[in-house]
Amino acid sequence: MQGSEQAKLNQAYRVVQEGLGFYDQGKYQEAIARYRSSIDIHPNFAAFAGWGLALYDQGKYDIAITKYEKSLSLQPHPTTYFNLGLVYFHQENYENAVELFQKAVSEDEGNILYNFNLGLALSKLNRPDESMQIMLKARELAKKNAIKKDEALQVYEGYQKITADLLRDLELQIKHQKSKEERVNNILELINANSEEDLQNIVYQNRKSSKSTDEVKKM
Repeated sequence: MQGSEQAKLNQAYRVVQEGLGFYDQGKYQEAIARYRSSIDIHPNFAAFAGWGLALYDQGKYDIAITKYEKSLSLQPHPTTYFNLGLVYFHQENYENAVELFQKAVSEDEGNILYNFNLGLALSKLNRPDESMQIMLKARELAKKNAIKKDEALQVYEGYQKITADLLRDLELQIKHQKSKEERVNNILELINANSEEDLQNIVYQNRKSSKSTDEVKKM
């Protein structure tokens, strides 16, 4: 990339960082305006991914999908795969969610939340054996990285936090489909699962929930 192009890209990333600041305050329209400005300066994956997050938070899932897909076309990134998977998970399109979570895990195998959500999505598809295998992996990762509740909270916040220097690692804030308290409890469930039977209870309870949802849809 030539010097002038790199300078434009750097400027575009700085504007993305401004957008993330507005996003963190819940000022979605201001954030989206910054992402658009960033794209006008130089099209970049971070602006489209940030735009997708703002749309996701507002429940505009179909449009969010197009922004995430554009981001991935410019530069694949595990966080973007994960966030797009969350959109599909929320829409109960578990096949697409599994595919995207798998891509995220393939690029970041040690990520607890990527693995945990993959396990959940597999259980929604009534694939308990595969779900159990992933849950066991997630449990081991959780035990290595979070032993107590305050440490579990640190794990969660570590993934959620906006990177201090976007130009350095180009990381985006991870948005989850559940509240912070629920996510921390998810991590603690994994840590406290002392046997495969405990994990089976998590997996099969999730399958039962999925089945109930499917039955309601058919009515």
